Amino acid sequence: MPDDILTSYDYALPEELVAQWPASPRDTARLLVYRKTTGDITDTTFSRLGDFLPPHALIVLNDTKVLPARVAFTKSTGGTVALLYISHTDTTSLWWSPKPLKAGDTLSCGSHAITVIERTADGYTCSLPAPAEELFSFLETYGTTPLPPYIKHSPLSESEARAEYQTVFAQEQGSVAAPTASLHFTPELLERIKKEYEVVSVTLHVNRGTFAPVTDTQLAQHTLHSEWYRITQSAADAIRSARDAHRPIIAVGTTAIRVLETIAHYERWEAHTGTTTLFMRPPQSPQLITGCITNFHVPRSSLLMLIASIIGRNELMRIYAHAITERYRFYSFGDAMLILP
Repeated sequence: MPDDILTSYDYALPEELVAQWPASPRDTARLLVYRKTTGDITDTTFSRLGDFLPPHALIVLNDTKVLPARVAFTKSTGGTVALLYISHTDTTSLWWSPKPLKAGDTLSCGSHAITVIERTADGYTCSLPAPAEELFSFLETYGTTPLPPYIKHSPLSESEARAEYQTVFAQEQGSVAAPTASLHFTPELLERIKKEYEVVSVTLHVNRGTFAPVTDTQLAQHTLHSEWYRITQSAADAIRSARDAHRPIIAVGTTAIRVLETIAHYERWEAHTGTTTLFMRPPQSPQLITGCITNFHVPRSSLLMLIASIIGRNELMRIYAHAITERYRFYSFGDAMLILP
């Protein structure tokens, strides 16, 4: 059964449609507009987003900020390994490694070093390479932008990647991947949207699990990797008010959807922080959002299943077939889709 489920979310994508660099300006990216009630598809550009958003909609952004989270460490044997920062506490740091490490290994970076403490399900728990309050400064100095693995031929320099793989409204440091549906906003477009619509922000720090393949255990237990989120009282009040007034709620990206559907599930309408393991897929459907902006996602992914929970798997695959035929650009630096009621 799990293999059958995953196979049903597979599709063939020509390699040349995997975007290796962003549109410039950002809002010149293409936008596929899909209306759920009619099944109609409109091909346009992201700069015209305001022409399609429903009246009185509440727009919900994710204001997380991507860290330069990939750090090259030198092993005691002299070899190098690029670790991906995941999180930290006051006394330890958590990293993902593409190569096996063992407890006691010491890795250095400049005058800094970490020692592996233990392996966990999420990566390797290590000592801190710098005091906890200075860890983000350490990453800014030694880290590089963690572009996704399918961006293999990016022409961007590190300084360009830091700017381009970041939303124009990013505020809260903590992500190892960008909320990519938000990358299409320019400051000018965002200001135009804010003049016509109520816009609020939540925070969800995206971690490496967003790229991990769906496992049989996740399918059986209906849970995914855990991600930290925060919602302010003003945002919670605005979202609940829009819901009670039956106004459209449009989430910008799957990360914003994950926060909104989590707080709706638990009916938590006060300011709080938490973690979510929400795994939305058919036959589940959203409790709160009425539409969303999203990019085109990789086959067999939890993100693809989440969008299917909104519009149905068959319609999702029909839309993707249209996007491939029309030569849309896919994945993190690719084009976008607007799903409307």
